[in-house]
Amino acid sequence: MVLLLSCLLLAGCSTGKGGVQTGSVQQKVGMHIDALLGFAIEYPLDWPKERLLDRADDRGRVIWRDPGNEQITFLVGSAPRKVLPGELERAIDRLPGFEATLREGVALPAGQAEHLIGYTSSAVHNLWLLYSATHSFLIHFQSPPELFDQWLSSQDDIIESLVILEPDYAPPATD
Repeated sequence: MVLLLSCLLLAGCSTGKGGVQTGSVQQKVGMHIDALLGFAIEYPLDWPKERLLDRADDRGRVIWRDPGNEQITFLVGSAPRKVLPGELERAIDRLPGFEATLREGVALPAGQAEHLIGYTSSAVHNLWLLYSATHSFLIHFQSPPELFDQWLSSQDDIIESLVILEPDYAPPATD
């Protein structure tokens, strides 16, 4: 089932937008498909990624870094749902001095999410927490404050490309 879905995703990507927008520059995108962590997502193709797994807890994360400025990153973390109550609060606790400026529920193509924007002394942070039947997913973008706005449309494109890879998973209908 996951292989079939992966093939469909790859076929869909070839006819997609072809890139993410940063300012006036269109970047080429790749599709990261991760059956073990249960998600697929588009990312800027030239951004190196690092995949970290904790097999003891069946959790992991993938981190992408802008090769031109390593202070600009995005991360997708995945864990079994039973492991992650309060995951958004734990993520905030790992950001010393974090001040929230927005907290809201949002409907994404992958399902309902809790969305949080805030800042620390050195970065602006944009976080989403989504739940599927078996997993929780934390998506985290960060950049220096002076560069954050130019990455907003790219963040939207990337977060909207998220697909949860679970048998029989369908995101809840939105009105």
